[in-house]
Amino acid sequence: RLSGGIEGYQVNESIAEIVDLALRARLLVQAEKQEMERFLKVLSEQLSDMDDYLMTQEVSERETKELRKQLSENLDEDVDVIQTALLEANDLDTVKSSIQIRLDTIHNHIEQGRRAEAERAEKAEAENQRLQAQLKAAESVTAELIEKLCEERELAIRDPLTGLYNRIAYEERIEQAVKHWQADKRPLSLIILDIDRFKQVNDNFGHRAGDRLLRFLADEIQSQIRETDM
Repeated sequence: RLSGGIEGYQVNESIAEIVDLALRARLLVQAEKQEMERFLKVLSEQLSDMDDYLMTQEVSERETKELRKQLSENLDEDVDVIQTALLEANDLDTVKSSIQIRLDTIHNHIEQGRRAEAERAEKAEAENQRLQAQLKAAESVTAELIEKLCEERELAIRDPLTGLYNRIAYEERIEQAVKHWQADKRPLSLIILDIDRFKQVNDNFGHRAGDRLLRFLADEIQSQIRETDM
């Protein structure tokens, strides 16, 4: 608008608009930074939880092995006692009594082992469910953040008046296009348009009319190009 020329009374208004644009751009960048920081904090906490869980699982596996080892040793000891009782007993009642005591002990050891294993499995399942819920939450936050960043980036690289890509987007695209052309020699076309006597439209009919003209021309050009064109 400045390059098209403005009247003296429009200077203050134009300066205010420039300041507003700069502030909005700064706030947008700051908002993106804060959003990313929040996401990284959540992600870090969840990764820490997963690390703790894996360490707990490792300890739990060791504990399970210890329980099974202890149970095996107890069973071996009980069997040895039974064998000794059979060898040393003088009458059937003594053998029966000794064996029954040991069988009860074996049963108790097995039950204790089962309960300990069941408790460990229940805790592991509960922890798995908690982590799965956290992962789903992280995936949801990630998807939401990516979508938001994409939307904000799209706003940052489009002209708010016409909806066409602005200079930032052009500079990115032209660099990519030239690299592709240099690599595989695909045809590259660049068309530059200028609106004749556009200043006269603003001077005679006002800036709103000039804005409407720009939007109309942008829509016309957009309707005539392919989706792959910029």
